Amino acid sequence: MFKNLDMAINWVQSQTRFRPKASLTHIEQAFKLMNLDLSDIKKIHITGTNGKGSVSMNITQMLMEQG
Repeated sequence: MFKNLDMAINWVQSQTRFRPKASLTHIEQAFKLMNLDLSDIKKIHITGTNGKGSVSMNITQMLMEQG
């Protein structure tokens, strides 16, 4: 199929990777189906690969201390 390893690597790297587009559409549709309106609720959105648990715990502690 390929004459050498470099040709195989180049082919693999040239392939388009399928990645779904990031969207909140499905969650918004689920909220509508459940008649949930969360627009008036105060919230903090924490994202990222690492540290979400630690950040969540720290924010929780700070908010609880403030009442």
